[in-house]
Amino acid sequence: MGSRVFIRTPDADDWSVLVELHQRSADFHTPWVALAQDERGYNRYIQRCQSGTFEGLLICHVVDHALVGVVNLSQIFYGGFQNAYLGYYVSVAYAGQGLMTEGVTLGCN
Repeated sequence: MGSRVFIRTPDADDWSVLVELHQRSADFHTPWVALAQDERGYNRYIQRCQSGTFEGLLICHVVDHALVGVVNLSQIFYGGFQNAYLGYYVSVAYAGQGLMTEGVTLGCN
């Protein structure tokens, strides 16, 4: 846990909150991120999180547990190489506050 945010894994109950973040922030993220816009897309995201080569983490505010953003580690390689691609995005409501810096740091540790 950080001083302002914490991370946790997504579950099936998070779909509406995450899709709402995606819809509210769509203009902010276009054209850089293609986000799930419905429950079906969210379920594909959850399946990907369970694949073993992908880690999805929700960044939540410590005070009210509100969803701030997402950190994704993809194409995870274990063993001697130990590498992954890092992707992240913030809710437009929390942009520019430094919360993602703290959340990404937590996600990489």
